[in-house]
Amino acid sequence: MGSTIIELTPLILGSLIAVFEIIIILLFLKDQHNGLGKAVIFLLGIATTRILQGIIFGLVLTPGASTDTANGKPVISMLLLVLGILLLNKAYKIIKKNPDPEDNPPKWITTVDSATPAKAFTLGMQIPLINTKMWVFTLGAISTIAYAQLPLPTSILVYLIFTALVLTLLILPILLRILLPKQAKSIVELTSTWLIEHSRTILIVVLLIFGVYFSYQGISGFLM
Repeated sequence: MGSTIIELTPLILGSLIAVFEIIIILLFLKDQHNGLGKAVIFLLGIATTRILQGIIFGLVLTPGASTDTANGKPVISMLLLVLGILLLNKAYKIIKKNPDPEDNPPKWITTVDSATPAKAFTLGMQIPLINTKMWVFTLGAISTIAYAQLPLPTSILVYLIFTALVLTLLILPILLRILLPKQAKSIVELTSTWLIEHSRTILIVVLLIFGVYFSYQGISGFLM
């Protein structure tokens, strides 16, 4: 199990590229009355979709996994290469300022305060579905776990660990709000403002770094 989690590390790191999801969490937390509850519900929505993706695509991919785990390596390498190209292409689009709905904060990001708990949960469920980058990360993780040929309970545990780790940067501000409510107020204000102002630059830098890294990993997998 440990080796499989290590193999998932690049995908976990890539999945942490969730600038707008973090912004939404922070905007929810700015509401001193109902914000914490909405942030938690929003996070549960994201987690629910990710778990459902694991169940559905895990059932599809597991039967096709080869009993020889080495045969799964080209598939993983291809996924990493595709992911790298996808991220580099996205970085190029942002730099060239080509229209792309995922590059700019969605329209509803400015109306988060008025969202009901039900809308917060629905929004959380929708985000992993409309974010094409996260689809590749998730499918890559499921494929890696499937080709590791782990026992079913272990595979489920590994995927749950993967899901928990990729949500780390969304969980941290919620924990901060719970444990240090007074300090959290100013931190949330400053962080959300800074992220909104610099989200484009952050995305470009992160996409380029991971795009090059995953492309290299994918190509190396074919050559080794």
